[in-house]
Amino acid sequence: MKESILDKFMTTKWLAWTFWTIVVVMVTALVFYTANLGKETPPIPKQVVSEQWEVLYTADDIAQGKAYFQQYDLTDWGSMLGMGAYLGPDFSTDFFHNRATALYDIYGSYNFGKTLYREKVEQEHNLVWTKWKPVAFNSKINLNVVEKGAVKEMVKLDFKNTILAKDKTVYSEASALAYKMNVAYLTNMLLNGDSTRGYPGGIIKDWVATHWDTGEVIKNVTAEEKVAKIAAFVDWSQLVLSSPRINHKTGKPETDYRTWSNNWPNEPLVDQDISWVEHVVSLWEFLLLWPLSIVVVFLGYNYFFTKEDRKDLEKPLKVTKMFQSQKNLLWWVPVIALLIVVQMTMWGYLAHIYADPSLNFLDTHWLFPWLDNFFSQSNMPFNAMRSIHTQLAILWIAAGWLVWGMMIAPWVAWRDHKYPWLVHILYGAILFLVVGSVVWLYMWAMGMLPESWFWLGNEWRELINLARWWDFVLVTGLVFWFLLIVSLLKKASVKNPFAAVIVWSAFAIAWLYVAWMIPFQKIMPNFTVDDFYRWWVIHLWVELTFELFAVWVITFFTVSLGLVSKRSAVKLMLFELLLVMFSWTLWVGHHYWWQGLDQHWIAIGWIFSAMEPLPLVLLVVEAWNNYREKAYSSKWFEFGTVFMWISGSAILNFIWAWFLWMVINTPTINYYTHGTYLIMPHGHVALLGAFGYIAIAFLYLVVRSNSLANGYEWKTKLANTWFWLLTIWVLLFALPTIMIWFHQGAVAYDMGYFFTRLHETLDPVNGWMWFRILPDTMMILGWVAIFWDLTSKILFSKKAKVEEKIVKTVAAKRATTKTTVKKTTAKKTTTSTAKKATTTRKKTTTKKVEK
Repeated sequence: MKESILDKFMTTKWLAWTFWTIVVVMVTALVFYTANLGKETPPIPKQVVSEQWEVLYTADDIAQGKAYFQQYDLTDWGSMLGMGAYLGPDFSTDFFHNRATALYDIYGSYNFGKTLYREKVEQEHNLVWTKWKPVAFNSKINLNVVEKGAVKEMVKLDFKNTILAKDKTVYSEASALAYKMNVAYLTNMLLNGDSTRGYPGGIIKDWVATHWDTGEVIKNVTAEEKVAKIAAFVDWSQLVLSSPRINHKTGKPETDYRTWSNNWPNEPLVDQDISWVEHVVSLWEFLLLWPLSIVVVFLGYNYFFTKEDRKDLEKPLKVTKMFQSQKNLLWWVPVIALLIVVQMTMWGYLAHIYADPSLNFLDTHWLFPWLDNFFSQSNMPFNAMRSIHTQLAILWIAAGWLVWGMMIAPWVAWRDHKYPWLVHILYGAILFLVVGSVVWLYMWAMGMLPESWFWLGNEWRELINLARWWDFVLVTGLVFWFLLIVSLLKKASVKNPFAAVIVWSAFAIAWLYVAWMIPFQKIMPNFTVDDFYRWWVIHLWVELTFELFAVWVITFFTVSLGLVSKRSAVKLMLFELLLVMFSWTLWVGHHYWWQGLDQHWIAIGWIFSAMEPLPLVLLVVEAWNNYREKAYSSKWFEFGTVFMWISGSAILNFIWAWFLWMVINTPTINYYTHGTYLIMPHGHVALLGAFGYIAIAFLYLVVRSNSLANGYEWKTKLANTWFWLLTIWVLLFALPTIMIWFHQGAVAYDMGYFFTRLHETLDPVNGWMWFRILPDTMMILGWVAIFWDLTSKILFSKKAKVEEKIVKTVAAKRATTKTTVKKTTAKKTTTSTAKKATTTRKKTTTKKVEK
């Protein structure tokens, strides 16, 4: 039968060629868009002035305000353009909504019997904000429906006429007054705190500061001056949300008058809402996703897992000894497991603050007042704890993944490192990074030693807060790890496609993080450009290069355990790598929709990535089928615990990166979910499933290999029990956050995004807020159990008893006995059938003779 084009494409050769072609095309496209970034990002005006040419703030004020915003880690309390934490306000939306409500009051006063004198208006209508809550529409003006409609059109015209330009942005006198009221509002909130939102205040103090560009130390800077600079930066972000986008070719606003943020957020006060383009893209995403997913499943079962491939399984991995470098890893497994416990404990602390920001973590009253004081929010503010929580998550996962490379490389090359003690150097540097960065993150979030925050403290970029010095330490450790792996793999006697993938993925892991460090010596003044590179790290470093590494891990491991044939695994690995590169490289653009980049990213950053987990799920399903066959035939399986954690990783990744993410990632739904609680289950469960579970599998691989090499007993009851309990509680954690989002989404649709971020909005779902603490607590206990299981298997293992050593022999005998019984039964059945046939023939013959 003649081969079709599809048959030829699904060969190893053509899959490899297609993969490298897509790599070149995607990287070229990414470089092109990066080179043209300046044409589509919102500009920073040299000056923002009123109609009377009063200078409100300058470009240097905006950049310096961004530096203070980063220094005091405000994005780990609130958010900017919807990106950050959800306990505090979205600063951009606050200024946007507050400006709109102030303009309603001012234009209503001026056009219907009032005169616009600033002092008179402020005194008569109390427009100077002395509280954190924004001013509402002034009921004393008593406008009728027609007058309110007229005022609304005036307010909309004010926003449309405010152009964010490179040279100068001109505010109307009304908007200039609204800006000053916003400054008063922000000053009161940041200096005095907001207990209803869990911000203690008093962190921004009169002290020295450093210039954002030159690094020059500026002395005698008051707290009010710092907040005024922060207000300039926040007001610039408000202009990104509310000002019409300028066409860089014509120099005029776009014909549809969409804003720099593509009309996000929805604000009914000025009729700002989602456009038709987002609906069209969302429709096409749903129309294409399902058939394309079916195609992936079809290809998987017709070209990767054939009957011939199932007969050609590799012999399972047998560990009879460990190299010295592998043994050295045993020292660090408990340390990594302990980091997980610490990080998850902080998760519980943050959940408690989310439920009621006005309460401390512990409240023992008169019993232990010192304990109450220790866990008070003044000592453990939410933003400091959240930054440490997120950094520990990334660091323990990275440390766990490095374990795999250090374990597998000696087995592939079948030789050890020349200096095995280098493993201790590597993990000693990681421990130094963890302890040092956590201490300095806390110090700078608390406002200590502000003059060197950029180099040692908290660089603020959400989810990756490490300061520049700690960035260098991390990159150095990753490069060192990469060199250790390559130095062994290049000595391997047999060329292995799996080895090539680990080399390239390790190279990308080591070097792509450098994009995060641009520019090296100072902050990026433009938030949109800064966030562009931040998502490079989160999506291209974590979710692309680590995903490449995960593809290699799962395929290599399933082949090594004799669960999938090597030929099937290699083809599926190439197909998966092809999908990863095709979908994840430019798909990072889905984070650019609402932060200031152009509308074409809505079409570019679409839902193709939702198909990416499918091949790995098919691989795990195939491996499980073969595993069950082995278990049914009583064949001994050495790495059941490791395989269990890897399988759990694939399934959780599928649920939250395919099923849920295909919904979240559509522009229509993302418009109303951006910056809400729906992002929590995706971020937490996907990170834990796609990367955390694999890291745990690596730790168990080290411990299990040690038990096999030394003949130690191996008990799986604790690990298996807590695996299932943890997985159940992880999924249960998503339930309250999704229920909270349903309420937030309805509020965002009806009233605008601003109201979704008010803590009062969450009162109707307060029960779900407290319910979340239950799965969080159980997960903490689960990770404590895993820590104890790993540690006890290393420190307190005993030699296996004679009865346990012969289990394999018994299993083999049982399998042989089953085969013999089946053959005997078949023979008996055949003999019995033959006898019955003979008897029947005799009876028939007798009847004929009688007749």
